[in-house]
Amino acid sequence: MTTFVLIHGAWHGGWCWDRVAPLLEVAGHRVAAPTLSGLGGRQEVGATRIGTPRRVGRAN
Repeated sequence: MTTFVLIHGAWHGGWCWDRVAPLLEVAGHRVAAPTLSGLGGRQEVGATRIGTPRRVGRAN
């Protein structure tokens, strides 16, 4: 079993993996598809103070 962490691109959220994640899970894998801070449904969470280093820390 593999754990996949699916990270979305700009103007998206974790929801963009809603069609892919179930396929991986049915194959026996674990899937995490977080919405990163400052984007999508989390844009109210300090978007002006968030950059790549903070996003990498959030994904860990």
